[in-house]
Amino acid sequence: MNAGICGDADGSGVAAQSDEIGARVAALMDEKRTLYEQMVLGDISSDVYISEKEKTDEEISRLNRVKAEIKSSKETLYAARSANTELNKKADSTTGEPALTRALVEMLVSCVRVYPGGKVDVEWKVAGF
Repeated sequence: MNAGICGDADGSGVAAQSDEIGARVAALMDEKRTLYEQMVLGDISSDVYISEKEKTDEEISRLNRVKAEIKSSKETLYAARSANTELNKKADSTTGEPALTRALVEMLVSCVRVYPGGKVDVEWKVAGF
């Protein structure tokens, strides 16, 4: 489920998924009401009502958990996008620099180790360097 969320550039797919789940939950609530009415009218027994209601309640709970997971994933995605946008702004502001600035070092480098013999090991904060 998360793969679809990550590939969703504008969040419309996530909203559509959430809307579909909400519509399914509403339909299940209607089914529960219909089951109750059928039991009250004597069309089904109380045992059948209880059994079917339990199944419906389980499905509603499952769908609500999925919806909560989608919401959490969406919030995580938006937070990551926001952080990425901020990082891009910082990177853009340093592109014209003729030398490595302190701001650029703090943004990109986690740790630098210098070993005897002149060996240097750079631990980057971002992948791909």
